[in-house]
Amino acid sequence: MNHKRLTYQTACLAAITTLAVPAYAVPPTATATDTQRSAVADTGAPLTVDGAIAYALTHNPDLRGSVADAAGAAADTSAALAQQKLRVSANLYGTAGNMSNIVMSAPDVAPQSFVMVPSKGFVDQNITAAIPLTTGGRREALVRSARNTASAAASGRDAMAHHLAADVASAYIDAVLAADLQAVAQSRVDAETEQVRIVAERVANGKLAEVDNLREQAELADARQAFISAQTRAQLALVTLKTAMGADQTTLYTLSDTLDTLSKRWPAPVGTMGQAIAAGIGARFEITSAQRTLDAAKEQVNAAKALFKPQVVGFGMLDINSPVERNVSATTGYTVGVAASLPLADGGERRANTAAAQEKAARADADAGSTRNRIAGEIAEAWLRLSPASGQVTAAEAGFAASQKAYDLSVMRYDAGKAIAAERLAALSALTRARGSLREAIAEQIKARLALVRATGAELGGVGGH
Repeated sequence: MNHKRLTYQTACLAAITTLAVPAYAVPPTATATDTQRSAVADTGAPLTVDGAIAYALTHNPDLRGSVADAAGAAADTSAALAQQKLRVSANLYGTAGNMSNIVMSAPDVAPQSFVMVPSKGFVDQNITAAIPLTTGGRREALVRSARNTASAAASGRDAMAHHLAADVASAYIDAVLAADLQAVAQSRVDAETEQVRIVAERVANGKLAEVDNLREQAELADARQAFISAQTRAQLALVTLKTAMGADQTTLYTLSDTLDTLSKRWPAPVGTMGQAIAAGIGARFEITSAQRTLDAAKEQVNAAKALFKPQVVGFGMLDINSPVERNVSATTGYTVGVAASLPLADGGERRANTAAAQEKAARADADAGSTRNRIAGEIAEAWLRLSPASGQVTAAEAGFAASQKAYDLSVMRYDAGKAIAAERLAALSALTRARGSLREAIAEQIKARLALVRATGAELGGVGGH
């Protein structure tokens, strides 16, 4: 074996070895040198999948909106509780006219005050207090409804957080895979570049024809095109990851997890599909949210029915008034009492409101059942995808091993002068495809396991698993 052939074989073997070394820092430019430079240029710490999830849980705008919704629902509960407590208002009146009348305080201030005023000028100041003594259970039902609504909103927030964590993890896996495939493509470019140099020397020495040089140059051009496609895929994968995280698109990240570490992050599940479904039904936040929404709707029915019962309120007023007349002094007094009211006829409004509330509760019950059914289906689907994903990895490993042996043999044959360049090029192309297929199969297996984690509501980035 001459020195030139040894140099070529050594270069090719070195390039193939780099196929197993992924470059996860993917900057806006194209070369392996720039890939290494991005790790130095990155101003932040290397980004792990858990770090990406933690960042998203703080910065993702959709989740922040859900957090605000949950906080608003909790505030509604406080407002409902306030309806059961003593309410006090201060009211000031000033009137003039030629007839006596009854005037009321501002309608948006509770409790409202009503005062009989004389026909001439009149000034009045009072403090009015009211407290519900019994509302037939209406106020209590509204409080329970508000609490259940707040609980549903909180569970909805947690469900969004869990799905966001899964989305970020999935995007992270895609970004790591894309960087792997870019490294594979770069390795092929490096190998073909070295081969073009060697063939050009042989053509110059008269040992090969010019057609061999042209064939190698065409193969190098194809390798460069494949690299550009892989680079673009890697850049777009990072865009997707940053979008899910809620991160600045101009920020450079060095992805420190690999497919190997991610595979250990979500190991293969144990147990049966039935056990997975049972665990998911008990853990998914969507089911809790749907149940609390149903409970809130039932309490709205109770609140509507309570209007058929007497409404009793206690009240009191401390009053200071002064007629605008000469020789008439101001008076001060108070009034306390209890008022009980019951509508006798309302045109069927209360019955209609009760019927509407009952139908809303029926809809909420159907939605809860639909949610349970959907989640059971999601878990079953995720479970059934596990085995094919594992089978794809096994097949891809076998294909890569065979391609590696075929490539090694083609190099030996080529160096011995028993094979033409086309045979070696075909073997290298097959090896490159096999390497990419293996990385893709591993990534799909990890994503299949992640899908089951999402479906069962298991812990993910500190969210879920309740």
